[in-house]
Amino acid sequence: RTMTKQEEISDIKDCIASWMRQRDAMELRYQGVRPSHVSTDLAILEERISRYRAKLAEMEGEAE
Repeated sequence: RTMTKQEEISDIKDCIASWMRQRDAMELRYQGVRPSHVSTDLAILEERISRYRAKLAEMEGEAE
């Protein structure tokens, strides 16, 4: 069975929420000066969140 557009949108929202929790937890754990790998991970999460928010906005626009 294929996912409906609404299920896809819901999945993307869940992923974004999960990545935001990961990002926030990392920021709390490494306040101030942080190891470079942590900064890299945070940048990757931010980029992913932004990309999927844009995809979500596009999908929600099509769903209307």
